[in-house]
Amino acid sequence: MPEDISRRDFLKEFLPLSSENQESENQEPAQEAFPQKNENIEKDNKEEKIIISRKNFLKFIVGASLSIGFAGGIKGEIEGNNENHEKHEKPLTLKERAEEDTQEAKKELSDFMERISSEEMKDSSYAETVVEQGLMMLAKKTANEIFEKLEIDHGNKGITQEDLIKYLKEKPLTTLFRSGILHPILEEAIFRALPVDKLIDKTDRRKRWDIGIPVSALFAFSHNFRNGENFGDLELYKSVPVSQFMGGLFYWYLMREKGFSHATMAHSMNNAVPESLGAIFLKLFPGEKGEEMAKKIL
Repeated sequence: MPEDISRRDFLKEFLPLSSENQESENQEPAQEAFPQKNENIEKDNKEEKIIISRKNFLKFIVGASLSIGFAGGIKGEIEGNNENHEKHEKPLTLKERAEEDTQEAKKELSDFMERISSEEMKDSSYAETVVEQGLMMLAKKTANEIFEKLEIDHGNKGITQEDLIKYLKEKPLTTLFRSGILHPILEEAIFRALPVDKLIDKTDRRKRWDIGIPVSALFAFSHNFRNGENFGDLELYKSVPVSQFMGGLFYWYLMREKGFSHATMAHSMNNAVPESLGAIFLKLFPGEKGEEMAKKIL
């Protein structure tokens, strides 16, 4: 070992440093370089924030696109309304307006009847409905006899027996068509099909007597009105139309259980069968005998 070199200097020169010394020496340059790096990052972030962030830029693009599309849609709607206005600017004549109203009414009626027919029960038997209607007619006859013994005014006051016999004598086919076909279709559409279509959910297959009973009472009450001496004047008669109320309940049951066609067929049978027999008796037995037989049937 040379004399001019001390032992301590020799060790520093040739032996490796300890771990603690290495860490301390390595940390010093790192700590010196780190602040400079942080300063550069902060400087870049400041410059990016000053320009615009990617997130805000995307928000701006999406918002602008939606605004332009919304404005274009409004413009197209306004132009379409202006075109429709220009098309209908010319006033329609009374004839053209009546034709349009007629076409709309026919379309609504067609759609309504299509909805009714689509709900028919395919497995329902019309023969069974005929038997049920026959039993209902016997029940109504029994109820009418009870009310007669109790001396309670009842029955259909919309038309008297005398007027009905007169019509069957003079115009039997017209009378049978109106009471046996036309009236049942109209009444079932108003008092059964319309409430079912408007007031009851199509998926509800219950009888829904909470609606059927009031509607049947209204149906029965409508038979207490009669045309007065002047056309259009209605006269209300105090009566208990028990037969019509029972019929209304029965037709409501058929409408909910089997469909519109079954209710209409039963209603038609209720009117056409006794009136047809009455017309036959009036034809076979002219005079008072035929009229008495017809009154018992009607």
